[in-house]
Amino acid sequence: PAEPLFRSTEIGLWAFRSCSSLKEIILPDSIVTLGSASISQCTSLQSIKLPENLKTIPDNFLQGCSALERIDFPDSVTRIGERALANCRNIVELKLPDNLTELGDVALGGMDKLQSIEISPENKYFCVENNLLFDKSKSVLMLYPSARPDTTFTVPAGVTEISATCFGLCENLSDLYVPETVISIGDYMFSYSKKPLVHTPSGSTMESYCVANEIEYDNNMG
Repeated sequence: PAEPLFRSTEIGLWAFRSCSSLKEIILPDSIVTLGSASISQCTSLQSIKLPENLKTIPDNFLQGCSALERIDFPDSVTRIGERALANCRNIVELKLPDNLTELGDVALGGMDKLQSIEISPENKYFCVENNLLFDKSKSVLMLYPSARPDTTFTVPAGVTEISATCFGLCENLSDLYVPETVISIGDYMFSYSKKPLVHTPSGSTMESYCVANEIEYDNNMG
């Protein structure tokens, strides 16, 4: 890749937003602050190099960069903001930074080719098990990768919360089993996908969610 053309400490708000011809960007290690949505909607962007000591990925940072194929986070990153990678539709594998402490709402929404996700088992706030992203206690199911090939999935016992857009683009999923232990469900759980048939106990929070959002369901838990 070409050498950086500038040395700076900050990329401003919307600095490269909607630069539709931009295919590659290298941010020098001198950068310590990235503005919100600073590289969003760059629909031809295929690769990006982040600064080595960056701590925060801001809200909407790469939102809508639909051609981006890969992103490597430095382990210095502790926060990924809201919608930071939303609609990065071409990323297949994603490794979250080892020291991540905060993941914003819908930060990973709309990634319809995502097959696998990983994070260091030493991370104190998040974990990945069976290719699913949870909080460390495994009580919050945060992300079901959209391109998983499974047609049936059962929310694990012990999960009490399902995050917003958790199943947002799961086109392969036809049957989803949700136990009555789930008592909190984020907005737009199936925001973009064809909705699976939901199986959940009578009187459950999931049943109420299905009724309110006109999602097909039954009370057959198999």
